Amino acid sequence: MRPRKQLEGLQAVFVRRLRHHRAVIEQTPIGLDGQNEAHVVRATIDCLNSWSEFVRAYYMSCCIRARTRGGVIVSASSSAVGSPSMALAEAIRITRPRVFRRGGPWTRYDEPTWRDPGTLRRVAQAVGLTNLDRIDVAFSVATNVFEHLPKFRNYFGHRNAETAAAIQRLAPVYYSTMRERPAAILRKPLPSRSTCVLSEFLMDLEGIARVLCE
Repeated sequence: MRPRKQLEGLQAVFVRRLRHHRAVIEQTPIGLDGQNEAHVVRATIDCLNSWSEFVRAYYMSCCIRARTRGGVIVSASSSAVGSPSMALAEAIRITRPRVFRRGGPWTRYDEPTWRDPGTLRRVAQAVGLTNLDRIDVAFSVATNVFEHLPKFRNYFGHRNAETAAAIQRLAPVYYSTMRERPAAILRKPLPSRSTCVLSEFLMDLEGIARVLCE
C-alpha cells in the first residue's frame, strides 16, 4: 500500500483485502483438510502483512497532510517528515537509532515493527501528528488480535517447537485443546457467535482501521 492524500482510499484498499479473506474463510468447512487449512494459513499471513502495510502507509500519509474521512487535514509539527521518504527515515531514527546511524538506503528489515500498535503511537507522538488522540481511541479497543495473531503467523511461517508451544498456551483461551491444529483453532466458531476466531480478528482490524481514518 502506498501513502495517499485521502485516508478513506487507503482504508478501502485494506478493508477490501480483509473482506476477501473473511469471505473465503467463512466458506471453508470447519473440518479442515489440507486445502482448507491452506486457506486459513494464507489468510493469517496475508492479513497480518496487510495490516503492517496499512499502518506504514497510514503514518506516511499523515505526515504529508492527508485528509481524514471527515475532511480534516492531518499534519505533523516536525519539519523532518515533509515527504514519505523523509517520514520513513524519521521513523527508523526514532525506533531503531543504531540502524539509522548506519545510513541508508533502507530496506524493509531496517524499518520498525509496524504491526505493533506501540510503533505507530510512538512515531506519531515523536513527529507531532495532530491526530494522536484518534490513534489512542483506535487502539483502546479490547482485542487479542495484536498479541495472538502474530503467534499464529509465526507458527505458520516457522513451524518449530517454540512456535508450537506458543499456540498451545493460547488454546484454552479459544476453548480448544492442545492437540488441535493451529489452523483448526482459528477456524473454530466462538461460543454464541456465528463467526470464527480468525474472522473476529479480521473484523477487529477493520474496525480499528476505520477509527484511524475517521
